[in-house]
Amino acid sequence: MAIAERKTGFDLPVTVEQFPVQTPFKFSRDFIRSVREANERVEIKTMTLEHGHATDPIINSLKKGAQRGIGTVLRADKVAPTISGDSSIPEQVDEADLPQVQFQLVNPPTLVQKIPLLGRLMGRDHRKSYIVDDTAWFGGLNLENSNFSDLDFMVKITKPGIVNALVREFERKDKPKNDYMVECDAQTKLLVDVGKRGQSLILDTATELVRKAEKLVQVFSLLLPDGKFASALEDARKRGVDLSPVTGRADALGVPISRLIQKIYEVYFERFHSQIPLIRDDHVVHAKLLIVDGKTVLFGSHNLSTLGVLAGTAEMAILSENPELVRSLERFFQSQVDRIKSGRKFIEDVLKDTDY
Repeated sequence: MAIAERKTGFDLPVTVEQFPVQTPFKFSRDFIRSVREANERVEIKTMTLEHGHATDPIINSLKKGAQRGIGTVLRADKVAPTISGDSSIPEQVDEADLPQVQFQLVNPPTLVQKIPLLGRLMGRDHRKSYIVDDTAWFGGLNLENSNFSDLDFMVKITKPGIVNALVREFERKDKPKNDYMVECDAQTKLLVDVGKRGQSLILDTATELVRKAEKLVQVFSLLLPDGKFASALEDARKRGVDLSPVTGRADALGVPISRLIQKIYEVYFERFHSQIPLIRDDHVVHAKLLIVDGKTVLFGSHNLSTLGVLAGTAEMAILSENPELVRSLERFFQSQVDRIKSGRKFIEDVLKDTDY
């Protein structure tokens, strides 16, 4: 892993790993520890937000940080957690739970989005980022209890150009009408889908990367490949590119509407793209990752599916050719493929205090 140097108050250099890949509970422990030591800011963007055994320690750390005078902002999507029509959803977090924290529920639902079940799919703000001072964590994890036992990851980032881009994006006041790209540094870009129905810079970029692949394509996704992304995978297979798409099984999904969608996708996939080889995990695969030829990675909130695009979902992803970031994500990907093939449960990796 690449090592960056930062200065302490005594001007002594301290080595910092720039891109460790963390499983959900490893991320939680690291994030909470960082909040305890925060000096300036704590900023969280999540789609779903709920109380529970996995999320409450993080929520409580925010309250304590705010009580110490740290500028603490928690931003969540108002559509997804409140109108699903699913009575099994745990207690939602509200402003009274977070004294002194700047709690922001964004993206208020339209009349269409208030329709039970259907509304959960339409126009969501799916973006996630976690920031403490000059460190960021980026990936697919929501503050939702079930996500912490899903196959998922967060990348801890200390490289200034990327952290600064994520901070600027979090604090952005204007609302662009079209998707856009932000240069973080010479090797890394931040891609943002604004939620314009039928438009996705991230999915277009992923598809183009697969079209240009020469040797190997590795994918984590909640949903089976579809549309132009699946067609690009099919064409890559015909060119002799080695494909490793990893996804979960429909029966593992906890929300009924999600299970139904995955079952529909399975029928579609068998009908139109059955030649694409799949690696199936018994767990929910909530991770979103594309690695091409061991040189380029794309990861973040996008499931690389047309479903979110047609629903007008706001998304965010990092596109990078940074070799250390690529290697860290390759190690994590291969560790999970090896685990799946061995029959081990993801919980065994979740409980390890390991960076990849």
